[in-house]
Amino acid sequence: MVDPGAGAIDGGLEHFKTILEDRNLLPPSSTRKVSVFLTHHHVDHIEGLPLVASLYPHAVVYGHKATLDRVTTTLPKEYIEPGYEFDINGKLPQLGTYE
Repeated sequence: MVDPGAGAIDGGLEHFKTILEDRNLLPPSSTRKVSVFLTHHHVDHIEGLPLVASLYPHAVVYGHKATLDRVTTTLPKEYIEPGYEFDINGKLPQLGTYE
């Protein structure tokens, strides 16, 4: 899952939950491991973390240290650095640097 910004205003959290439900990703029907990748800490990218934590208490949040240090969550955090490769269904997107 990338940037679970749900928009707490205007029913965004319910919409996010509906998306997960439509894709059969709500527990207990889903047994897959959940990882969350945050591109940055802006609220529109992280508002859904409490919902993710309530549904998947064993999910892990990945992101750059500068991002994760600004995010409050009950989920464990894993810092990644530029050049880290995520294995997503056999694909390895590479994270670059930016200025």
